[in-house]
Amino acid sequence: MHSHVQQAFTILFCIELAINMFAKSRNHFKPFYSDNWNLFDFFVVFMYLSTRIHTCLHALAHTSASAAL
Repeated sequence: MHSHVQQAFTILFCIELAINMFAKSRNHFKPFYSDNWNLFDFFVVFMYLSTRIHTCLHALAHTSASAAL
């Protein structure tokens, strides 16, 4: 259950970040990057997604390595 809630919040944060970036994309995203809360949101989403990608790649590497034995 914890994993599903975490995934739901991640999806919502990603959607919120994408909408916010799109809404403030004029002038080369300057309105987006000038707000510290937007930078914080971007950092949180980036860190979570990079952690998830790293975890998936690590699991994939171990799965393929054990399958080769």
